[in-house]
Amino acid sequence: MKRRAFVCAAGAAVGFGAARIAWGQSDYPARVIRIVVPYPAGSGPDMLGRLVAQQLQKIFGRSVVVENRAGALGVVGTMEVARAAADGYSLALATNTTHAANVALYKDAGYHPLRDFAPVVRLCTGPMMLLVRSESPYADVAALQADANRSFSVGYGSAASQVAAAKLARGASLNVVNAAYKGIPAAVTDMLGGHIDYTFADLPVAVPLIQSGRARALAVTADRRLAELPDIPTLGESVRDADVMGWQGIVAPSGTPPAVLAKLEDAFRKAFQDSDFVGQVKAMHQTVAPLYGSDFETFITREIERWKQDAQLAGIEPQ
Repeated sequence: MKRRAFVCAAGAAVGFGAARIAWGQSDYPARVIRIVVPYPAGSGPDMLGRLVAQQLQKIFGRSVVVENRAGALGVVGTMEVARAAADGYSLALATNTTHAANVALYKDAGYHPLRDFAPVVRLCTGPMMLLVRSESPYADVAALQADANRSFSVGYGSAASQVAAAKLARGASLNVVNAAYKGIPAAVTDMLGGHIDYTFADLPVAVPLIQSGRARALAVTADRRLAELPDIPTLGESVRDADVMGWQGIVAPSGTPPAVLAKLEDAFRKAFQDSDFVGQVKAMHQTVAPLYGSDFETFITREIERWKQDAQLAGIEPQ
């Protein structure tokens, strides 16, 4: 009799625990959600992350905060989310650097984009721009090539900018001294200050600098000229195999319950039906390109292989 009572009590406890978990998932989100941006404030991913936070807050009616955790080409912040509780309350702003290129750039980044994360949504894609300060004597890539006997100082703050810089150096036969930065804004600051000759920046950072006259764009890493900036040539017009296309998305820790992932996906589908949200993404000079769940996972799998090839072609050895 006692054994039967114990079994019944244990079964009730298990059932109660399962019910609590199920209720927690159905009640999601019940508290603050944080989006970890593994890049510094003022970077392109930071701008997008804050826009996403505003939109999710609008949809869920819950606070959504952005936390910047910059360092090691996005590794620091990305690892923090990989180790976080898989409950949907810690999300990462993922990029082609953190969730593709770092597999090629590091022998062991401390995480794997597929093993340690559940893809939620790819948000957008966009190229990089080759920038010099407005006072620079270099007006185009040909001018860099004409001065190839000198040593150029180049800074990068992301994998995309590192690969783009390596492709330019190899394709144009430039002698370069590389400087790694915590993020693109720091590299841009040193470029504007004359401490480095050039850098590659994503469009949300680059375009305002060009429009204000503080910087000059020598090339864009897209496969064709941008419709909104048709006078800026592609890097491929001067250097072979020079396309570098970045992307950004949202991921959750591996093991996040399917019900929570479904709620997040539904929220982003609603976001992309909001013309104001879509317009703000486009205003960052990004191409709106949503991919969800398994489709995003398949895309990341392909991207990992692509960035491995790009790093190899650019002559970059894993650290």
